[in-house]
Amino acid sequence: MLRRKFAELAACGRGAQLQGALATGHATIGPDAVGFLFLDGHVRVYTGARVLPKTHIARMRIAGPVTEQTWVGNADGDPMMVLTAAPCQWVAAELARLRPDLRAMIGPHRRRTVVFDRGGYSPGVSAEIITAGFDVLT
Repeated sequence: MLRRKFAELAACGRGAQLQGALATGHATIGPDAVGFLFLDGHVRVYTGARVLPKTHIARMRIAGPVTEQTWVGNADGDPMMVLTAAPCQWVAAELARLRPDLRAMIGPHRRRTVVFDRGGYSPGVSAEIITAGFDVLT
């Protein structure tokens, strides 16, 4: 039954809106927990029918088609949102893409710290994030 419901949601093509609404709900329920937003990229082996670029799969020690999931967690370690995309070079590219969603999720005037590992380091992206009213910790 759960797969059927997910299939119905996917058929509507509004998965991003659902993720955004869920994240906003989490931020509303626990506003203190979104003082720090932790971003982390995960590579997942892709087994679908689409043709995706090949990337090194560390645990399998081969190159193959993959998707990349960017996980956003709060200060309590709870997941806020998970976004799936074709692989990119680094978390910084996803961070630049996520910036408007993160701002919408936490509100227009609240200052928050975005935390990520070395995969997110980019002077240009960091400058964009700081200009948008976020602090950066890497």
